[in-house]
Amino acid sequence: LQLGTLTIPFETGSSASFANIKKPYTIISSLKRLFEINRYAKKSVQRIQSSFIIGYKHDDLSSIFRIYLSILRMKSFPLPFPLYIFPTTEEYRINKQYLEIKSITELHGQLWPLINADQLKAYQNLLKFLLIDNLEEAKKNLHLLTDEMKEFFLEELKINDYFVDACLEAEKEDLDTLLT
Repeated sequence: LQLGTLTIPFETGSSASFANIKKPYTIISSLKRLFEINRYAKKSVQRIQSSFIIGYKHDDLSSIFRIYLSILRMKSFPLPFPLYIFPTTEEYRINKQYLEIKSITELHGQLWPLINADQLKAYQNLLKFLLIDNLEEAKKNLHLLTDEMKEFFLEELKINDYFVDACLEAEKEDLDTLLT
């Protein structure tokens, strides 16, 4: 059996982001599925990519870089994309207060409806950075990150191997396990 592209979602990298996004799985689940695919089906899959969203009002840079580095560590391709909020969805209802205060020009074409205009360039550069699928290349492109983003990235880089190993060794995949 040969498969083309397989996508494993990585929506949350920390307990705080897990609480905000309310997905039914943690980063532990995503890492374990990716490990299993790499172990059992790697030769059958042409490309494994891992998706995650950036651009929430409550973005957690530690979580974003933890996801990114974990994806690279697991030999997957990062697939970040901006949050787009569709009318009539729960996400739209939750963020309606932020959307209503923006002018139509602030919403049209940016694909960053919750990001303040003064952060837009930084987020565009963050997206460019997160699309780099090689750690060595990412390290050469730290200029794309703001000083704050760079600080979070370097901190996560120091602990990511330990974090991924702990997730892969975890017996459970729930929030309580993520907290430990």
